[in-house]
Amino acid sequence: MLISPAFRLLRCAAAAATICILLCLPAKGQTLKGFLYDPFGAPWGDNAVGVQRHGAPGSGTMGGGTTFGTDPIGWFGFNVSSGVFSMMFAARDQYPRLYVPAVSSGGTDILVGRDPDYVTGSRDYFRNWETSFAQSFQAMGDCITHVSFRFPAGLSALVSIHEGNNPDGPQIGPARWVDGGFANDAHAMWSAGEVPTVPGQYYTAKIRRQDGSALSVCFAGGRNMNGHDFPGGKTWVGGRPARDPLRMVIGFDNDGVSTTLNTTTITKDFASVAQSIPANGVAGQTFVATGTSVIGASGLFGVSAPFEVSVFESPGPNGMGVNQIGPSKWMVTVAWNARSVVSWAPGEVPTIPGRSYYLRIRHLSNQSFIIYRTVLDEYANGDLYINGTPFYGSDLAGMIACEQSPGSTSLPRLAFSDWKVVQRTATTATLYWKTVRPDPLMAAILPPDPAPTTARIEYGIGTPYTHSVDVSTPAAEHTVTLTGLQPGQEYHVRITASAAGMRSAHTKDFCFVTEPDRPNLVANPGFETGAWSPWSRWGSMALRNYPADGSGWLGGVKARTGNYYAGSESNGGQVKGGLYQRITVDPSRPLNLRACLWTYQVIDDTGNFDGTIDYTVLGRIGIDPTGGTDRNSPNVVWSAWSSGQQWFDVVPAYSADHPSRYTDLMLTVQPQSSQATVFLEAGCNSAIKWTIYAWDDVHAWQDQPVQEVSSVGALRSLADGTRVRLGTVVVTADAASAGAVYVQQPDRSSGIRVETGSQATEGTLVTVEGTLATKPSGERFLQEAQILSPTPGTSAIPMGARCSAIGSSGVGPGNVGLLMRSWGRVTSAGEGFVTVNDGSLPGDGLKVTAPVGVMLPVTGTMVGVTGVVQLEGTAPGSRPVLRIRRASDVTVF
Repeated sequence: MLISPAFRLLRCAAAAATICILLCLPAKGQTLKGFLYDPFGAPWGDNAVGVQRHGAPGSGTMGGGTTFGTDPIGWFGFNVSSGVFSMMFAARDQYPRLYVPAVSSGGTDILVGRDPDYVTGSRDYFRNWETSFAQSFQAMGDCITHVSFRFPAGLSALVSIHEGNNPDGPQIGPARWVDGGFANDAHAMWSAGEVPTVPGQYYTAKIRRQDGSALSVCFAGGRNMNGHDFPGGKTWVGGRPARDPLRMVIGFDNDGVSTTLNTTTITKDFASVAQSIPANGVAGQTFVATGTSVIGASGLFGVSAPFEVSVFESPGPNGMGVNQIGPSKWMVTVAWNARSVVSWAPGEVPTIPGRSYYLRIRHLSNQSFIIYRTVLDEYANGDLYINGTPFYGSDLAGMIACEQSPGSTSLPRLAFSDWKVVQRTATTATLYWKTVRPDPLMAAILPPDPAPTTARIEYGIGTPYTHSVDVSTPAAEHTVTLTGLQPGQEYHVRITASAAGMRSAHTKDFCFVTEPDRPNLVANPGFETGAWSPWSRWGSMALRNYPADGSGWLGGVKARTGNYYAGSESNGGQVKGGLYQRITVDPSRPLNLRACLWTYQVIDDTGNFDGTIDYTVLGRIGIDPTGGTDRNSPNVVWSAWSSGQQWFDVVPAYSADHPSRYTDLMLTVQPQSSQATVFLEAGCNSAIKWTIYAWDDVHAWQDQPVQEVSSVGALRSLADGTRVRLGTVVVTADAASAGAVYVQQPDRSSGIRVETGSQATEGTLVTVEGTLATKPSGERFLQEAQILSPTPGTSAIPMGARCSAIGSSGVGPGNVGLLMRSWGRVTSAGEGFVTVNDGSLPGDGLKVTAPVGVMLPVTGTMVGVTGVVQLEGTAPGSRPVLRIRRASDVTVF
């Protein structure tokens, strides 16, 4: 049985002291207690908790308060009568609500936690001051409920959501005002359906000030296992592309709960204000149900007291309500704690989706009280009521939640207990993972039951993912080998596990680098000589002899291969260090560097894990293309900081620690002389209990000599396998919209598919280097490609042609790879495609495909369609396909 160090310490604290939270009822000999985890698996304090017994209120049936904000952080405990209870947690950070439909009292410790769909890792501090910041992401649910981030106090900002991988795309739903603060994140909140999304489609969150003045936000200072926080997403700073993502949390309604009403509660200029309610008065909120029963509500109060919360069909003339639905529940509020919360069991308050209802709040002793309301009209489907009078233009500052459908909140969920790359070669990689069915409350009685699942593996060179493999045989442990990979490439992977009658789970993005097939330019790359030469070092760095086939040392650290690694360790001190080595290179070819990083950290005696950059052990690699040896030189190009330790324990209760393993880091830079210098750097900015880092298996290489070509058309005469550099082409589609990057000549004479892990922005002028290859369909493309020297340009204008002229063997010159436009009537439709014919082709005509989530026109409509020309099938029987990039590529006449 594995129990986390933090949980062991909390159990000791619980045995030594009374730690129950605020409770207005006498003890009845039963307890309901436990521990709330944040998305990093660390204890989470100062979050509202509501505990209500199934059925009508009465003595010993409820508790309310907050999780402990001091040691033992994250703890909650209540004395209640025996029975079955529902629980609602309303967190001020990361997610607006977490619901537990049923738990029995009796003293069993429970652990509760949820991993939001997107939450970045190590938090960096404020960097640039710019007029706007934006982060794109792939939707994981059918509507966005909140976007959380951090920016300076004293400022206000506007947050909006836009369609596509584009901060200037069409806005979806209303924008939200938020106020900055150094201590806590700012939260833009939306109610269910206000910002509708299509799962799998890309959207962009944009942050700006209304007057166009500058602001600053926190960035994600480090990657988790070198994975992308927002796979396939992009970051913009002042309208310019940036490498590091924003430190941002994005939440969706995808857990069986519909956040019917979700408004701002923080008491600042654009959030909420105090509203006095006189003695014997009531406050309420009308709302339209978005599910089959109300299961929870929260609000911000100016008094700590017990309240009664009820649901009615309508407010009535005095606000006392007409035709109550289900039982009332008692809620214990904590004054000015951002949120106080109440819950119902599923089905206790039945509702009809689309019908209007009324939530009433009154003081149990009929005393006057203060409740907070929004400054702006954030909820279009209802209003705040004070003693039966509508307060138009304002709403309850809080949340109302519904169960989406009967049983949706009780659906068992899957979880990953481990995932990793166990072996890789130049062309293969073997993945291993385990899936479990944890107790619905993550009970501390361990281990959880194994859960046989099927799976889908998404992977590609960089993100978005371009390939997938389905695993159809259910098993609780899987070992799958990916084949047909390209040597010396950084692949990114995400695994989704599914099982009938359970909620699916997915891993965070993680990566590996296939073994290079080119000579290693680094000497003593694995430190197997037992000496430093020819490496030079600085700071804290030592050679350690702990063989890869042994048990390892502190935290399990050992060599990745062989006997030695280079690294350091500290117990309570602040350490950093690194290595560098000058190597001889060909300045005409890009230089690639791969190094394997291992990190381990423990913040304090409780085993806590802190997500800020100053308390995270991170490493990075760098290249000075001029051959200089000063690591502080502006000439050095650095990779992103990364951790070799798994931050996101999906089920932290049964992980003894956040597991560490070697993580691949890769960097590509164009040398500027015949000498270049490679750097390795790791450490922690603060003194923590344990700081450990290790490096092994460094490999630097250059691809085969490159042949310069003047145009895409010139590639026709070259054989597959030729490494080419193609200058000044315009990007017509990115990988998120077309499955790969597409580029073409500015004069529109020819275009080609480019498979790359580099970011490419539509309309940008770039140089492309890659190896020429041919798909089974006959479509030529560049693989192992790099996007070099991007400069601003303008979006390409498509060429128009009849349906019969689209493709490589139609009427007229070949145009595979080009951005084209055609017209006709939609003659048929299938999953993800339609066919269009202008009468120039037999049968259904030209096949038109679209990215996931993009709606295609219905059969019978007259349309114009713009997209890149691709080939599908197997030559010589392949057929042309016009791939649209977004909804605006289709014009309906």
